[in-house]
Formats: sequence, structure tokens, C-alpha cells
Amino acid sequence: MMKKLLYIILFFTLLITCSCSFNEEKETDNESELPTLFEQTEQDAADDTQNGDDTNGNTDDETISEATVQTGEQTDKEDDPAQEHKHVFSNNVCTECKENEYELVLDLSGEFYILKKANSDITGSVTIPSEYNGKPVKYIGSYAFRSLSVTNVTVPNGMTKIQKGAFSECSTLKSVSLPNTLTSIGDDAFGGCERLNEINFPKGLRYIGKNAFSSTALTDVSLPEGILVIDDGAFSGSSVRKAVIPFGTERIGNYVFSGASSLESIVLPQDMYELPEGSFSYCTSLKSVTLPSSLRQIHYLAFEKSGIESISIPSSVEYVASYAFASCTALEQIVFANGTMPVSIDITSDTDITLKKLVLPVNIEIIACQDPTFVEKVVYNGTVSQWKAVIDKGNGKNITFTSVECTDGIWSK
Repeated sequence: MMKKLLYIILFFTLLITCSCSFNEEKETDNESELPTLFEQTEQDAADDTQNGDDTNGNTDDETISEATVQTGEQTDKEDDPAQEHKHVFSNNVCTECKENEYELVLDLSGEFYILKKANSDITGSVTIPSEYNGKPVKYIGSYAFRSLSVTNVTVPNGMTKIQKGAFSECSTLKSVSLPNTLTSIGDDAFGGCERLNEINFPKGLRYIGKNAFSSTALTDVSLPEGILVIDDGAFSGSSVRKAVIPFGTERIGNYVFSGASSLESIVLPQDMYELPEGSFSYCTSLKSVTLPSSLRQIHYLAFEKSGIESISIPSSVEYVASYAFASCTALEQIVFANGTMPVSIDITSDTDITLKKLVLPVNIEIIACQDPTFVEKVVYNGTVSQWKAVIDKGNGKNITFTSVECTDGIWSK
């Protein structure tokens, strides 16, 4: 009996063991099949797409149709004539697209407008608006018309200021009409306007900025009384042949006419105190100049490489800087008038020069020269003994001369 019971227990144990093993193998098989089923699902979706069905049930024809519509809309935008047409302006508005001719902004004071920017399609003759929204337009803003193809510009009465670079590089600009209300022309305002040959300088003008008319075709510059400042390089590199600077000009900057190779005649104000650095450098057509009796100083490179042939220095001059006459190869004569104040003179040039005549004042304190200079004739407006005192101070080195004509005789080396 006991033996039968043991056989029964063993049988059920084996049965349970086999059943568990079978279930584990079945689960493993199911897990190995999952990726395959997933991959099959992806492949089926790809096949469906190739057959013209997307995940939303849209066919290829519908998708293509939508793409065509979108492309068509983009093409319409690109071909929009409002974006490509050339503006034609009337009363500050384009007649076709209604875009403004000018961008005008209200000044911080709220009392007037500034013409900030002109439309890039503006060409030909231009008349600046005098008012906008019932308020005056008083300023033309910085670079407002820069490089535009304008030919003639009329600035209306009431305008007071043309700011920096407003018309710079307008290569087609030929003439400008300015109102008497204008007081200031900013730096580079008309710089590089290579065809600009006609402009009026109004009587209200007080300030001309740096390089304001550099490289222009202006030939005659007659500035009004009342002008206070002509800043650095204002007419440099221009075609000016004749210029008049009036009495009362308070400041004349450096290199104002530098490179104006056509300059032949210049009238300087009779209350001028100093001739600034580089004033007439490279003015190769300038043969002579009359310096005012008020002048006290002639600065560095004032006449560098100019065409000056002869110059008279007034008795008021107390100082002539080195290289004031640098490379003036045509210079033959310098005449200093007698004065009452000690005068310091430096006739250094960066090239060897030969002077035919040098007339020195009795009040000379220092005469310097850093480069070899030959003088055919030296005249000293003092006595021989006075000249000896000048030489004994070490003056005249690098200046070659054989004798000096004094008021009471000849001094010889």
C-alpha cells in the first residue's frame, strides 16, 4: 500500500514539472516574436505610404495638391508687384503702394520734425518738405540721402541744420539751394559729391563741419560774414580755384584746403590769429598768398608741397613751425618784416631746397633748419654786430650762405 502511494506522489511531481517547463518555453517564444511583429507593422505602414495612403488616410494626390497650393502662395508673394515696383512719389507718398517718400520723426521737444531717412528709390531733382503734420521740418538727419541718385536739391526756408553725412557720396548731385535760415552744415554732409559744382552759402550760416565739402567739384567758395567755424578738411581735395574767408571767422581748422590742387587765390580774414596745420598742403596751383597783419603763428605743414613761389611774412608773426614750407620746391623767396616781438623761425624742409633770397627781421631770436638749405642771398634788417649776436647763439646751422647783407655793411664767414 505504501509503495503504491509513493508511485502516485512521484507521478504527480513529474507531471507538474513538465507543465512548468512547457509554459516557460511558450513565454520565451512569444517574447522573441514581438520584435518581428513590430517590424512587420512598420513595414506594412511603409508599404501603405508607398501605395498612396498616409496615416491620416490622405492619398498622394491630396498631399501633392496641398504642397502645390503652398508653393503657389509663396510664388505669389515673391511675384508681388508691390514689393518689386519702383516707387513713384507724390506728396510724400508712393502713388502705387502708398509707401512714404521720407521717414520723418518728431524731435524730443515735440516742436518740429527731423527728416531721418529718404526712400532709396528717390532720384533726380528733390525738394525737401518744409512741414509735416502741421509742424515744421527743421533738420535733415545723418546720412538721410547718402549715396542716392539725386541731381538737384532744394532745401526749404525754415530748415536750420544739415546733419552728418546727409548727402555724402551722392555722386550724381550737381547743385544745392540752401535757405538763409540754415545755420549748420555737419561733418561730411556733402563729402564725396564729386559732381557738386554749384551751391550757395546762406548769410545765416555759422558752422561748416569736418570734410563737409571734401572731394567736391566746387570752384568758387565765398563764405558769408557771420561764419564762425570752418572745421578740419572742410574743402580738402575739392576743385576750388578761388576762396574768400570773411572777417570775424573765429576758428579755421587744420587741412581746410589740403589737396585742393586747383586753388589759385585765397583771401584770408584780417583778424586771423594763426595759420593752422596743413592749411594749404598739396595746393600745387597756389603760387602766392597774402597773409593778414594780425597773424602770429604759422603751423606745421601749412604750405607743404604747395606751389608757393614767394611769400611775405608780416611783422606780427612770432613763430614759424618746422616743415611749414616742407617740399616747396618752387619756393624762391621768403621775406620777414621787422617786428617788435622776438620771432622764432624754422625753415626746415624734408627735401633740399635752394632759396634765392631770405630776408630776416631785426627781432629774430631763433633761426633753425634741420635739413641742408642753400640761400643765395641773405638780408638782415639790423647791423653787423646784431647779426653776430644772432650767430653766436648757434643759429643758422644747416643753412649755407657766404655772406649777409646788413644795414651797415656786409658780414662774411
